[in-house]
Amino acid sequence: QSTKQIENLLHNINEGTTKKKIGLSDKSGIEFFEIDAIVYCKSENVYTTFYFDNKTEIVTSKSIKDYEKELSNYAFFRIHNSYLINLHKVKKYIRGEGGQVVMSNGATLDVSRTRKDLFLKKLGEVWFY
Repeated sequence: QSTKQIENLLHNINEGTTKKKIGLSDKSGIEFFEIDAIVYCKSENVYTTFYFDNKTEIVTSKSIKDYEKELSNYAFFRIHNSYLINLHKVKKYIRGEGGQVVMSNGATLDVSRTRKDLFLKKLGEVWFY
């Protein structure tokens, strides 16, 4: 796992641009994706599915908790045990007990009650409303 993080770090350093990439490992190998293109991640037991702008889906065998740490510096927020979202891809917030977010790809995701206040604070840091 630490080898993977070092690979990602070296890749990002060598990029020399503001567009950072993440290496996602699946059964066929490691593929690199622009972090900005990630809409959200969904936890499914020990797997995490990444959903991208271009409708691509990638299933990895790492937990969402690992990705939460890795993406925390890139405006990603864990709105629910199951969801880690890119705050730049939030299209709409729907009020409710926890509420829901509508993402740029049209997905509607639940926000947990316990994370709602911190989520709205983080959202306010990214978007001015």
